[in-house]
Amino acid sequence: MEKSLTSKKLTIKNMVICSFCCSLTCVLAMFTVPIGVIPITLANLAIYISSGIFGGFRSSISQFLYLLLVFMGCPFTSKLVGGPAYFSGPTAGYMLGYVPMAFLAGVIYKAYAKRSNNLILKSVCLFLALVIGTMVCYFFGTVWFSLQTKKEFLEVLKICVFPFLVGDFIKIILSMGIILKMEKFFNKYN
Repeated sequence: MEKSLTSKKLTIKNMVICSFCCSLTCVLAMFTVPIGVIPITLANLAIYISSGIFGGFRSSISQFLYLLLVFMGCPFTSKLVGGPAYFSGPTAGYMLGYVPMAFLAGVIYKAYAKRSNNLILKSVCLFLALVIGTMVCYFFGTVWFSLQTKKEFLEVLKICVFPFLVGDFIKIILSMGIILKMEKFFNKYN
């Protein structure tokens, strides 16, 4: 019990980890492929990796910092713009979904598989954790987009979710490989 309480404190180590994860999101969010109203971005790849390696608490704090930087005007977005006005657009819900996405994916993975030595169990738990996190992000973004554009929910799914499923699946598989290879190295920081 004592260790779980101290692991949630914002120590220097945790601040460095949060800053690293935030920086990773800042860099990868700028790599985009414009395919319509919502571009394909690598931001969620950064969220997958940070939540899988560092867990839900630090990863969600890092995403909150990322959103704060964008809110303050830093152009770390797919459109290379920032500021408060960016959060009034139809795609802002996806970015707001980054925080619960990171938290849930990290918490689920740590709770069910982080301590296991069984690679198959870890892989399945990690995959499910990342899929659930992605679904949460889709939920936030789709609801926000629907409210902003006043379009029907099914139409919004056709615009905002279905075109991204294959790409997000590929990013999940790629991040799983990175997480499972790198988590032993980073375990000393957890």
